[in-house]
Amino acid sequence: MRWSIELPGPDSPAALTTPDAFVSAAQAIEHAGFNAAWVTDHPFPALRPGGPGHHAYDPFTALAFAAAATCRLRMHINLAVLPYRNPFITASAVATLDHLSGGRVIVGAGAGYLREEFDALGSDFDARAKLTRESIAAMKAAWSGGEVTLQGLSWSAAGNSQRPVPLQRPHPPLWRGGNSAAAMAHAIAACDGWSPYEVQPEHSRGHSVALATIDEVSRRVDGFRRLAADLGRGDDLDVCLVRRRTAARWLDQSDQQITEEAAALEKAGVTWVATSLLGACDPTDFADRATRLAGVLNLAGLVDAEESDGPAPGDAQRPADAEHSTHQSTFDTCGSRQSTRP
Repeated sequence: MRWSIELPGPDSPAALTTPDAFVSAAQAIEHAGFNAAWVTDHPFPALRPGGPGHHAYDPFTALAFAAAATCRLRMHINLAVLPYRNPFITASAVATLDHLSGGRVIVGAGAGYLREEFDALGSDFDARAKLTRESIAAMKAAWSGGEVTLQGLSWSAAGNSQRPVPLQRPHPPLWRGGNSAAAMAHAIAACDGWSPYEVQPEHSRGHSVALATIDEVSRRVDGFRRLAADLGRGDDLDVCLVRRRTAARWLDQSDQQITEEAAALEKAGVTWVATSLLGACDPTDFADRATRLAGVLNLAGLVDAEESDGPAPGDAQRPADAEHSTHQSTFDTCGSRQSTRP
């Protein structure tokens, strides 16, 4: 099981919202031995007390900033709300980030749930499922590098093409987010994995399907695997559980409790966990929490294990040619941008 850790955002404590603090957090996640760092996507939410949603950095800009300050850490978009943008704009942003990061991008993609945000951005909330399906098809076509002729609800491509293409071929790992049966089926039909997220029943009304306990996760993942087998997909599909709301409680538990919960998730069939270091108040505290969680999870040798035991998701898709070697050499001296964290 692999791990993606949330980077600070604009709603984080003030000491974590500076550029240096953001760089420091990305480097702390990498230094601790985790596999990826993630940000989410809320360009213009309408927030209500106690309601869903939050402010967020633009995911493509933020992850480009993190990529420039790290070496091997994967850049996890968790997740891009596809109906918010023209799919070819999103495809270009992903391809550019993957190209310039040396092939380190993971794309979580979903339909979104905040009607007021859709309204502000001029997107059709009620058509979001169809928009998500057509966006994934359009992005994959653009990432091929060939001429694209497709018709969408609000766009038309007639022989257009895109450069650069992603360094990972045919594209970065693509995980469909969402807890619904439709999202699960779409993940199997068109993506490389499924990314459900923990939602307590009191927070699920009107925008998501509740998923609150490890037993529920186990049942849903088992159903996902059985449906994938019925549809002819093998065991190559990832399941990335987004476990944000309970993340603070993890670090309040004993080491044994943390390990037992992580082991239960792995037994349930989860292959990635995207979690947060909620409660961190400054860069030093953030780094300390990352180090502690990594130590508890016994991740000290994780990078060596990936290099010797096989590629991480998406690595097998990378072209083994001279161009790729050139991209890799770009990061031989990575981390040259130093933060001012004490």
